[in-house]
Amino acid sequence: MRYPNIPKRQDFGSYRDYLSHYEYEALKEVNASMLDGLVKPGARLLDLACWDGTATRYYGDRLGASELFGADCENEKLEAASKRGIDVRICDFEREALPFPDASFDVVIANQIFEHLKQIYRPMSEVHRVLKPGGLLLFSVPNLGGLLYRLQLL
Repeated sequence: MRYPNIPKRQDFGSYRDYLSHYEYEALKEVNASMLDGLVKPGARLLDLACWDGTATRYYGDRLGASELFGADCENEKLEAASKRGIDVRICDFEREALPFPDASFDVVIANQIFEHLKQIYRPMSEVHRVLKPGGLLLFSVPNLGGLLYRLQLL
């Protein structure tokens, strides 16, 4: 599989930075490809831990979602997400309800967020609450046995 948005290795200060960026771009592509053909045009999409909205915008454009929403516990990058046309909200996933009505979204993406949470039951219940009946959840966590993580553990 080829990932077109990945600069050359020499464009990064360290090999670790290069691998991290490569992984980020590859995950966006893999996640979107898993949803190809499953998301109806005009869908409402929520990206949990959306950060600056780069991935959210990519998912929305690739999948044909008409309304993009993002939630994150930190607001330092949410202004950038908002400038990308994403309706953003601040939320502490472990302590607060997601700030959206019941059955609001056709798709919820939780890409590498749950491994950072100590309490996962409330956020999972909230995802269930905001998904429309028949909605899709794309949930991913990193593989600690993967090459990048093995190198980092060294």
